Amino acid sequence: MFMNMIFMIFMLCVYSYLQANIENQVLDLYTIVHSVNFIWSTVAKWGQEKKMGHDKPGNIFYSVFD
Repeated sequence: MFMNMIFMIFMLCVYSYLQANIENQVLDLYTIVHSVNFIWSTVAKWGQEKKMGHDKPGNIFYSVFD
């Protein structure tokens, strides 16, 4: 339930970001990847502060995007 909520918010952010860029007909993959990484790292920090039982949720994404 908790992860589904995070995923929906996460996808909404990505979708709105893509929508804005498609309207300008500018799609910068590097910027998308780093904004996704920023959003996910923020979510991971928030999850750690709440102590939801996840060790370090951001590590997978750091290894993929960095």
